[in-house]
Amino acid sequence: MAKVLVIGDINVDVVSQYEGVLNQNSDTPTRTSITLGGSPSNVSTWLAHSNVPVDLLGGIGNDMFGSWALKQLDVYGVRTSQVTVYGADNTGTCVILVNASGDRTMLPDPGANLQVHPDEVFDAAIDAADILIMSAYSFIRPETRDMAVHAVRRARVNGLNVVLDAASAAPIRAAGPRLVREWLWMADIVVANEDELRALGSDVTPDWTSLMDNMIVKRGSQGATWYMKGRRIHDVAAAEVDVVDTTGAGDAFLAGIVSSLVQYPSWHFLNDDKRIAALTAASQLAGECCARVGATPGPRE
Repeated sequence: MAKVLVIGDINVDVVSQYEGVLNQNSDTPTRTSITLGGSPSNVSTWLAHSNVPVDLLGGIGNDMFGSWALKQLDVYGVRTSQVTVYGADNTGTCVILVNASGDRTMLPDPGANLQVHPDEVFDAAIDAADILIMSAYSFIRPETRDMAVHAVRRARVNGLNVVLDAASAAPIRAAGPRLVREWLWMADIVVANEDELRALGSDVTPDWTSLMDNMIVKRGSQGATWYMKGRRIHDVAAAEVDVVDTTGAGDAFLAGIVSSLVQYPSWHFLNDDKRIAALTAASQLAGECCARVGATPGPRE
């Protein structure tokens, strides 16, 4: 089986669910849980949950949250020998507010995630891999932009299959869509939701997606669509589940795509059946995520 490397954020998420109106400058009753988070970390856990061996390269602080995150990753079966402890910073955290409809507002503190940088160990991890997965969060942040560019360029030179997630609409607009597009264009597959797609194309004509080899657009309850060179070729319905929390659903979706394609050495010649199977697997895994609180899978039975 192909070797999968995920590079990027490792967070601890504080998820607070509330009903009704969020009372500004006052109290709002919530039900709060602490879970593993960070988009790349989430993707890794869902890949391991799907029985895909996966290595995670990232950074944590020398603190309680960092130790806890490593233990959780180990429980899920994610390999963490490439995770570095940076004692001068805290482990990344994200406060997530989830309303009664499952919609979420995120308040991230990247912490030690900003310390990850290329070195000999970093390059060796890419050289040993067959598939690289990254989030645009690493590119959008100025502190890790050079690292993200270096990682993807090295992966392309080495012939890896590269999957890039578009991150989130607001950071795309803040960084500038043209800049983000130039990074995403290096991928074999880009995964984005509809808000991110609009943000990415806000300053260009609609045919800009023709430069994307493969773009998969997540449409929430409306399913997902696969585009090749801007041409719509496949649609799949969303899994039917009772939505509890949408946090991490996109990460589970991406993991579903890769778990279905990991058996194929080259993704340049995928046929219709393989693409549809990947979309279906992604939809099912995203549905499994939406049916529970938090961004990671449930405990193994």
